[in-house]
Amino acid sequence: MLSDERRYQLLYLVLYAAANGISGYRNVFFEDIGLSEAQMGVIGAVLVGAGILVQPIWGVLADAYGRTKLAMAVGALVSIVGGLLFPLGLIVESPFLLMLLAAVIYSAFRSPIIPLANSMVMGSGINFGNVRAFGSVAFGVGILAMGPLVDAFGTATIFVVYAVGMVIFVVSLRELPKPPATDLTPEFRADSLRLVTDRRFVLLLLVAVLIGAATTTGGAFFSVYIRAIDAGDSMTGAAWFVRTLAEAAVFVGAARLGWRHRSQLLLGTVILALSFVLYVTPGTLPAVFLAQVPQGAGFAFFTLASVSLAHEYAPEALSASAQAALAAIGLGTGRVAGQVVGGWIATVVGVEGMYVYVVLAAGIAGLLSLGFFVSPSSDRSVTVG
Repeated sequence: MLSDERRYQLLYLVLYAAANGISGYRNVFFEDIGLSEAQMGVIGAVLVGAGILVQPIWGVLADAYGRTKLAMAVGALVSIVGGLLFPLGLIVESPFLLMLLAAVIYSAFRSPIIPLANSMVMGSGINFGNVRAFGSVAFGVGILAMGPLVDAFGTATIFVVYAVGMVIFVVSLRELPKPPATDLTPEFRADSLRLVTDRRFVLLLLVAVLIGAATTTGGAFFSVYIRAIDAGDSMTGAAWFVRTLAEAAVFVGAARLGWRHRSQLLLGTVILALSFVLYVTPGTLPAVFLAQVPQGAGFAFFTLASVSLAHEYAPEALSASAQAALAAIGLGTGRVAGQVVGGWIATVVGVEGMYVYVVLAAGIAGLLSLGFFVSPSSDRSVTVG
């Protein structure tokens, strides 16, 4: 019999292993079917925008009825349908509209899964970092293996791998404990209003918007950037592997540092900004690989801090809703803006010049993070959950 912690670790292992190819090689696939950088940005924005619209709804339903596991299973299965529409772009003469339809279906059902899973882990009292680290390792190992698969069988392979992985994910959900339901009482509605007017939560959302823009734009165009500096597609997977190993190390080790969440948030945003500088100066393959360690560490610190702060600021009855708001209103809004603006900038100044703006977005997020040190906060150490 596996403990609940081991079951969650297995869940994150499968979840992140399934999606690594789409995250890392999506735009290379779009390039192969003849889409421009601007069109890639629009599709990327749709992928995030569809999630923004539905994530709060999924979160409220999960909190209200305690059907988090069912919501995740339905989301996984329907997202497979959307994912398998993408390869049809290889046989359609003008695939852009079909890619938009596939993006809507895929994202509307895929996007709620991670925030719902995060809320279940935080609500269980299990150390989030120890669980999330399995996702990072799975993502890194999977994307490293994906490079040779893409080289051998083509970029459409990423969607087949996703379909297989999500079937395994649904099976893995069965033995997890069922979260309790919450009545939609006046207290529930009052708690909702209190959450969205909490200035600490609003500040967290603003920081998340900028980090969402920086990391999503940087990650989505990374495979195109690797080609732009005359490196092979396999280098994309190798770089992601280095990055996710650094993520996993921080997810596991951060609790031992005993730092407050606000300190982690500031550190994560600053490290991310500095790591992207290496994409611009000197912008060589060795520098890019060197950047993966601080980039992975910075992303892990930001993720730990943002998920923990959202859980801390939310009333107990709104755990899933707070995580959905962080993912949709915060990170999601930033991702939409980053995809659209990033695609346009890459078209105008090139994908290498685009990273200057990624540095600026992450740097501004770092400045905003200082706001958590000048306002009253009940911020707790990372050792709590």
